[in-house]
Amino acid sequence: METNENITVRRVFPSGAWDTHDGRLVRFGIELRRVDDGAWSLSLPRPRALGPGAPLRSANDGVEPPAEFMEIIWSLIGRRLLHPDISPAVSMPDEPTRHIAQILGRAGDDVVRAIPWVRTGDADPAHIRAARTAIRRLRTHLRSARDILAEPPEAWEGLRTLNDHLRAVRDLDIVEQTVPRLHRLASGEPTIGRGNESLQELLLEVRRDRRRNRNELWAELVHPRTAELVNAVTELRHVQLSDEHHTLLDGELATATLRGQVDVARTRAKAATDGDRTDLLALRTSLRRVRVIASAASAVLGDDARRLARRAVEVQDSLGELADLDKAERWLETQDGGPHQLVARELALVAQEGMAAMNGAWHAPWERFTRRRVLRWL
Repeated sequence: METNENITVRRVFPSGAWDTHDGRLVRFGIELRRVDDGAWSLSLPRPRALGPGAPLRSANDGVEPPAEFMEIIWSLIGRRLLHPDISPAVSMPDEPTRHIAQILGRAGDDVVRAIPWVRTGDADPAHIRAARTAIRRLRTHLRSARDILAEPPEAWEGLRTLNDHLRAVRDLDIVEQTVPRLHRLASGEPTIGRGNESLQELLLEVRRDRRRNRNELWAELVHPRTAELVNAVTELRHVQLSDEHHTLLDGELATATLRGQVDVARTRAKAATDGDRTDLLALRTSLRRVRVIASAASAVLGDDARRLARRAVEVQDSLGELADLDKAERWLETQDGGPHQLVARELALVAQEGMAAMNGAWHAPWERFTRRRVLRWL
């Protein structure tokens, strides 16, 4: 079993920083402070997928943090009060942890980084995608570890609820991107017509639906249960294995977990041979889980896990367009009233034709995934 050396991390805030008495913001890498002109600045850690970004600024020159910033960080601090000039926080040395606890801890940190950005602006699609990706990754690790943990993780139900809200918004972002492509493919059909009025009407409906789902997501983020979820997520790095598994090496645990996930993927691939979209999408989900687990396990399993992750990505990507068309077709089928109803039906048929044409796109990458040199070590 591999362990890390103890590391002491010191974080010092500049004068004027605000925080809770227990230093919650500094622990999450967040800086809230007054700036020289009396306005407010909020620096949030960025999800890795989004890269660096500038601090958020508020022209509010009040003596208390502005409401728009409080809404952003509410899910991280809950009902805790903020105070100015909090003393610098010094972390305790990290205790050596097992690989599974490190994975859960890092995945949990990614969730905590992503959540506040969803409340900024108009919920930028890139922020929604980053948050959903982080939550799905953490759920994948928790699902794969549930049989070896001493106690069920408290975060599971909260992650499921938040993921459902994020998916409702993210799906409509995908629909908004996909519908214009379908419209271009069907531009010669009589129902579509020569103008873009029908397309614009459909896109307005997508945006209305997204705004409604976004507001429901925002309401979830300011609910006390989301702050409780953050508390549970931050404790995942301290999980303990069951008595039955705590003596196993990290590599043995990772190999057994991947073997089980690959078996699931084989079963779903067999079911998907008839081209049923539900089976194909289930196969894509199973390959995503293989990829996530194999990528994380590469720290202890090396090149074998990295090769497996690459092959899983190829199969997953081959089914990506089908997943997008499926979301668009399902939404278009709900447009059963109004002047754009006929256009929606026409585009839904185009989406169905596109999905039918892609039924065999995954066969070649699946064959590469199942080659002996990729799976023999399992």
